[in-house]
Amino acid sequence: MCYFLTLALPSSSVSRLRDEFQRGFVVLPTSNPAIRRALPGSFELRLLTSGMCSCDLYREPGSQFPPRPSEDELRARFEKRGWSRAKIERAVSQSLARADGRLSFSGLRADVAARITALAQAEGPLALVVHFYSGAVETEAVPVSPGPRYRGTAFLTAAESLPVDTLVWVDPA
Repeated sequence: MCYFLTLALPSSSVSRLRDEFQRGFVVLPTSNPAIRRALPGSFELRLLTSGMCSCDLYREPGSQFPPRPSEDELRARFEKRGWSRAKIERAVSQSLARADGRLSFSGLRADVAARITALAQAEGPLALVVHFYSGAVETEAVPVSPGPRYRGTAFLTAAESLPVDTLVWVDPA
């Protein structure tokens, strides 16, 4: 079905999480028991999505990238709308730039990893788990394995190969 990214952080950090992930993101409370058991009781769980799921935020390392539409395909699409030449060129340029950023990453998307790192630097340690759900997010039995701890910006590199179903910690530097 879909990937979901679960963040775990102290209660005092939840408002900063919302501040860090405002435009283009959705932060929702969650309480999946399998993930909850792997964490300290004082931590709160939040799903981080880009709308309905986290598929735009995470791509399993080694997975194939979907094909990007060609410039000609985009131009034809915009010409059908009756747009001017200048507007079509701007739209093609913007569409290709967005597609490059959205489609050509592995693991956690770079801007998401940077925001998580900034949050850990400001608020203290946090944990995260990525899982591909085939059932209900709140009840699916997620097979959480303990994973590594990363200090500061070391997480930025590690996020490119972030495995699923692994509890990863991000600590301040």
